[in-house]
Amino acid sequence: MSLILQNALERLSLLWATFLPIFWHVVAAAAVLIVGLWFAYQANKRLNRYLRQLPHVDETSAIFLSRALYALILVVTVLIALTQLGVETTSLIALLGGAALAVALALQSTLGNLAAGLQLLILRPLAKDSVVEAAGITGTVDEISLFTTTLQTFNGERIVVPNSSLTGSNIFNYNKLPVRRVRAVVSVGYGEDVRRVRDILLDLAEGHPLVLEDPAPDVWVVALADSGVDLSLRVWVRRDDFVPVLREILLLVKERLDAEGVEIPFPQRVIHRAAEGDSASVSGGGVTVAKIREDDLEGGEE
Repeated sequence: MSLILQNALERLSLLWATFLPIFWHVVAAAAVLIVGLWFAYQANKRLNRYLRQLPHVDETSAIFLSRALYALILVVTVLIALTQLGVETTSLIALLGGAALAVALALQSTLGNLAAGLQLLILRPLAKDSVVEAAGITGTVDEISLFTTTLQTFNGERIVVPNSSLTGSNIFNYNKLPVRRVRAVVSVGYGEDVRRVRDILLDLAEGHPLVLEDPAPDVWVVALADSGVDLSLRVWVRRDDFVPVLREILLLVKERLDAEGVEIPFPQRVIHRAAEGDSASVSGGGVTVAKIREDDLEGGEE
């Protein structure tokens, strides 16, 4: 009986000696995981809070950087935990590297959008709530993620654009500068005094409450067109006043020119009968004048 008890105790001692190191390795790995998860959570929260307080970092960049740090800490934690369990991490890292290469080749377009998303977050050519024109779309930036950017158009449409399409095209950011220029082109008859019309337009612009004094309004003669002289009224406004001024500037110009008796021409053609054998065509004063022969008219009537 004593011999059987002695053998049992020896076996228990052998099992204890065998599994005790494994037990402590498991406990150490579990402790590493718990501490790593807690540290990753705290680092994510604190970095996100700190970045949101910086004036040059937007919300999307803060979220992305804090989550990237969170993922990096998790990867390191898992590798340390595996090391505590006696797993050879060198071969595991090599295996993960090969798998990552295969995935990268299979998801080239997706990774291209990811790289474009990182470029947008780092270079920041646009930000949330910016009014932009890119990839043939004009609208307000609603959300910037790692793979896509969501734009809200002025027609009430919500468009999701791949980030690679944005970085591969010109991006016009209308919210980057504090002021914007409004341009209105108006045509007047050739018989009008262009300098007088210029003074009328400048007086209109300078009297508008939303038009800035510096830079000062200006009027250019931009074309001597078929029907009249084209003048371009150019005024500068604050960014938030751009749409209201753009919406009403041509209406105000039309009402002011009507009140001043300035002619706004429209295309017209006058045909004169000419004597036999005489054929010519001239143009001027915004009116195209054509002289044709009598027999041309008679032939047309037949």
